[in-house]
Amino acid sequence: MSPNSLNPLSQALILGAFFLLTLVVPKFLRWRARMNKLNAIPTVGSSGIFSSYISARRFKDHAREIVLEGYQKYPGQAFKIPQPDGWDVVVSGKEMIEDIKKASDMDLSFDAAMKEVMQSDYTFGPAPMKDPYHVTIVRSPLTRSLGARFDDIRDEIELAIEDQIPAKVSEWIKVPMLYTAMKIVSRTSNRFFVGAPLCRDQDYINLNIEFTVDAFTGAHTLRHYPTILKPIVRQFMTNVPASIKRATRHLEPLILERLRKEEDYGSSEWPGKPNDLISWILDEAQGERRNNIVYNVVSRILVINSAAIHHHKRRKFLTFTNKVVSVVKELGWTKAAMGGMRKLDSFMKETQRLSGVGAIAIPRMALRDFTFSNGTVIPAGTIVSVASYAMHRDDEIYERADTMNPFRFSDMRAQEGESIKHQMVGVDSSFMLFGGGRHMCPGRFFAVNELKALLAHVLVNYDLQFENGGGYPPDEWDGINVIPNRSAEALILGAFFLLTLVVPKFSRWRARMTKLNAIPTVGSSGIFSSYISARRFKDHAREIILEGYQKVWRSIFMRMCIQRTIKYPGQAFKFPKPDRWDVVVSGKEMIEDMKKASEMDLSFDAVIKQVMQSDYTFGPAPRKDPYHISIVRTPLTRNLGARFDDLRDEIVLAMEDQIPAKASEWIKVPMLNTVMKIVSRTSNRFFVGTPLCRDRDYINLNIEYTVDAMKGAQTIQHYPTILKPIVRQFMTNVPTSIKRATRHLEPLILERLQKEEEYGSSEWPGKPNDLISWILDEAQGERRNNIVYNVVSRVLLINLAAIHTTSITFTNSLFRLASNPVIIQPLREEVESVVKELGWTKAAMGGMKKLDSFMKETQRLSGVGATAMSRMALRDFTFSNGTVIPAGSMVSVAAYGIHHDDEIYERADAMNPFRFSDMRAQEGQSLKHQMVGVDPSFILFGGGRNMCPGRFFAVNELKALLAHVLVTYDIQFENEGGYPPDEWDGSTVIPNRSAEVMFRKRVV
Repeated sequence: MSPNSLNPLSQALILGAFFLLTLVVPKFLRWRARMNKLNAIPTVGSSGIFSSYISARRFKDHAREIVLEGYQKYPGQAFKIPQPDGWDVVVSGKEMIEDIKKASDMDLSFDAAMKEVMQSDYTFGPAPMKDPYHVTIVRSPLTRSLGARFDDIRDEIELAIEDQIPAKVSEWIKVPMLYTAMKIVSRTSNRFFVGAPLCRDQDYINLNIEFTVDAFTGAHTLRHYPTILKPIVRQFMTNVPASIKRATRHLEPLILERLRKEEDYGSSEWPGKPNDLISWILDEAQGERRNNIVYNVVSRILVINSAAIHHHKRRKFLTFTNKVVSVVKELGWTKAAMGGMRKLDSFMKETQRLSGVGAIAIPRMALRDFTFSNGTVIPAGTIVSVASYAMHRDDEIYERADTMNPFRFSDMRAQEGESIKHQMVGVDSSFMLFGGGRHMCPGRFFAVNELKALLAHVLVNYDLQFENGGGYPPDEWDGINVIPNRSAEALILGAFFLLTLVVPKFSRWRARMTKLNAIPTVGSSGIFSSYISARRFKDHAREIILEGYQKVWRSIFMRMCIQRTIKYPGQAFKFPKPDRWDVVVSGKEMIEDMKKASEMDLSFDAVIKQVMQSDYTFGPAPRKDPYHISIVRTPLTRNLGARFDDLRDEIVLAMEDQIPAKASEWIKVPMLNTVMKIVSRTSNRFFVGTPLCRDRDYINLNIEYTVDAMKGAQTIQHYPTILKPIVRQFMTNVPTSIKRATRHLEPLILERLQKEEEYGSSEWPGKPNDLISWILDEAQGERRNNIVYNVVSRVLLINLAAIHTTSITFTNSLFRLASNPVIIQPLREEVESVVKELGWTKAAMGGMKKLDSFMKETQRLSGVGATAMSRMALRDFTFSNGTVIPAGSMVSVAAYGIHHDDEIYERADAMNPFRFSDMRAQEGQSLKHQMVGVDPSFILFGGGRNMCPGRFFAVNELKALLAHVLVTYDIQFENEGGYPPDEWDGSTVIPNRSAEVMFRKRVV
């Protein structure tokens, strides 16, 4: 029978049966397959085929009660609740929560849960979830910049609240709270994200609020529709596409302007580059991420805005005026002050414990069947969450859990060892506002600090109450979600607190001032004014050190102003830092005292722990057992001659790759970044050999580790010790770098260990003569525990030392050559003469005295910072001249002042490339003035027992690099430009990051 012979009714029935088989039956079978495993999990509500849908409908209006019922019936267990499109599982109890936190994304996926719960493909669009690099931005540059940009946030809070709450001292005004709060939060957050004036644009503020509301309500609605209809429903149920278009009109001109700047300067770094969210996203969006770049930046700014506005709109107010005023009086309106407001932190956390962000938290989707520690099995495709609302209201976890106790958590923090656990940004199994595990909210540090600043400003500037003394308005629930009452209004009365403007003061400075008072101060030593000097140090460290080294005193005598210069060779001076006083010394006698001091008196290890925050950047292991130092001092240095051919070979190849100049034309090269790649590659030819030294990811990770560790140290030291382990997770990528390095190095390490086992000896045929072998040789006994990590962490650490100093010196030297072409010819002639006689060997490097002098003079002028040879006094230390340094003080040498002293160096501010080679030509001076030498007048490599052990390797590698440049290339700045200004950050300095040098291949 042909289809055409069927009557229309029969055709319709067959077609209906076909659709039934293809659409309904498969869904039913999938549902049944999951139910076989879900049946073992108790149900709240009905589990019948049809009655479960009635329970699912009830869930929309009674989610809180249903979750609470399941929690009370099945404590510490799992239960399931029906949803319109399936079953969700809810768990409680510390053990099950920890299982969720520890589960991998291949088992319980956060992204898949967000895709379902937030319907992200139809609200935010698929791009942000497929490549969520904005999460890294929130975790790292956004959080890291909070301290530096806090003044902007504080400034905008004042202006925004003044605009939105125009209260006067004389009368109360009524304010619709939720919508007003969203406007204030949108504006203050965007001062940080995109800056002024855009943050104040009314349309831009409104579209961020509308996008936030639309995305969350749209997600809730879309979940009730089958997947095939969602793209259509999205067009009618949300205005998200329109919001993206509106946002593009505002943001596109800013984005295109940044892209033009990158093109103009040929680099992502350029003068005046804003430190904001647009820049951070563009920095992260490299390679394929640059496709459709405007949409990518706009969509991510909207997503980050929605997270900021959504979290903030849930907060409520109470009065803690006295405590806020006290902290602000001491620390000022700073990020540090926010950390001191413990009662305010407790109040905010208690508010969120009671109202929260919904009935459940930490949603994850099982991508494959997942078994909890207690044996509960969650089938693939099921969403599992934690019963957060019920846990937050549990009397066994919180005493009188249904009662508001504003100081509940500050009282807990007052107990010994509990100060971190109970702060609002902390996460544990009893408080889940910010989630948990690897997907805990990356923006919580920003959110909490902004919240505190908002509430603190309200507390010190306004009185507030409900009309007629009304009570707390009921929250509004919609399914599992909750928001504050939308119709509630608060009465607000203006107030004025002059004390909030007092300059901040750190009380702990006073404890050590009794002994420090005998040491002269640069800047102010007043209780309050010293803090202004401390803030000045970040931008003017070099000038402050010079001022202390050569200070001008003015005195009035017989009505005449007499000026005289008093130098401090052999003396000390102090200057204020945000959390301490630092002492700086000069003069041969004091420097020698420091060199000779024992580690128990002046500790190098303690200062590295403080300055480099080594326990949080490198990890504590390399510092506690620094056997890598003896490796650098002995086998690494000793093998330089034997392995010099490898070093030279890699220099030639690396420069050909990184500086592909031709004889016929000049090319422009961004210098510092290029140099770091060359140095990373050539150093690693010596450290780990080929082909790994040429692996692009391995080269980059060593550079990123170096930069990240240095930046991370600078940032982490501003946080209190109790927060540093937490901050480390978000402010540095060092743990990630160690994982990446392990992927590269572990096969090599395991192969060497296998060879040792096969031959029964650490010596075996064909054993490579490299850093991995030297570390394994040294790592005997207990050092073999966790051996892969121990080798990897030390390889990275030695790379950091090599890349940091060598890259800075090499870049500075190239800048000096390009800005002083007259230097090139005599240096080139020396290199060619020595190489002709001795070849490209280590011995030849020793014969290049003019090149050695040029490099040393370059570093004398630019150096690595304002101070050197830093040490921490572990107990009171007395110098030969009677100066006492109290325990806990950091003491350093005024290196920049010494290096620029006309009494030590003739015309000290002028570049004299052959200054030191001329000195070495004098009788008995040939060793003293070479670059690897150390004396009180040149302190690049430190001094005493802790002088840099890698200086011989560094100097020889530098000479080989520069010698190759001299004989291979012509070099100059475009338009014969001069030496580009160094970049200072506090007491540290690096070469200009945006400067470019012109190269042309020489015709020999």
